[in-house]
Amino acid sequence: MPRAYSTDLRERALAAYEAGEGRQSEIARLYRIGERTLSGWLRTAREEGRRSPKPRRGGRAPLG
Repeated sequence: MPRAYSTDLRERALAAYEAGEGRQSEIARLYRIGERTLSGWLRTAREEGRRSPKPRRGGRAPLG
């Protein structure tokens, strides 16, 4: 499974787009992420107001 993008990269890409530094395709190319990835991040920020990824799920259940 591929590693998740860092929160810092996500924040920088969102800030660059919101500052008007280019179109989504240009920002995606600049930060080496997929256009659909950036589009999803923008949608989440707009609709949910969340700029960080959801917490990871799964793994072992806590003992107790």
